[in-house]
Amino acid sequence: MGTWTTPSAIHSKCGEYALHPAIDTIDDDTASYWRHNATCYHWIIFDCSQTYSFSKIKIYQGTLSTAHFGKADGLDVFVSDDPTNWGSAVWTGVLNASGWQQSGSFNKDGRYVKLVSKNDDTAQRLYEFVAYDSSGFVPYPNLSSRDGGIHSILSGGIGR
Repeated sequence: MGTWTTPSAIHSKCGEYALHPAIDTIDDDTASYWRHNATCYHWIIFDCSQTYSFSKIKIYQGTLSTAHFGKADGLDVFVSDDPTNWGSAVWTGVLNASGWQQSGSFNKDGRYVKLVSKNDDTAQRLYEFVAYDSSGFVPYPNLSSRDGGIHSILSGGIGR
C-alpha cells in the first residue's frame, strides 16, 4: 500500500517573491503559497531526501482560477535521482480547478520531483505539493497531517 509524502526540502526553483517563498508549498498550510512575479514558465524542484517509487502527484490550487499553477495550459511532471538530468516528463496534463488536484498515473523511481508550468503568467501560485510513493515507505521526517495524524501523535498531539 502506498502513501502520500511531503518532500523534505525545495532543491531549486525559477525564483520567488519574498512574501511567498517556495518553501510554502511543503508547509502543510493550504492558505500559504509560492509565487514568482516574473514572466517565465515557472518551475520548482522538490527534494524528497531519498529515492521513492512515485506514481502520481497532487497539488493544492486556490479558489482564484486566474492564479492556478499551469492554468488551462497544464504542467509537466519529471522524476529523477539527478536534479540536473530529467529525461522526458512522466506526466503532462491540466490540473486547473480549485482544491486538491491529482495527476494521472505514472511509474518512476527518483529522489527529486520537478513541476514545470506550461503557462508564463506572473499570477500563478502553487499552494501545496505531495507525491504518491507506491512502495508505502515513509520515513519520519516526511510524515504529515495527510497520513492520518501520525505526526500529531508522534509529536505529542494526543491529550492536549
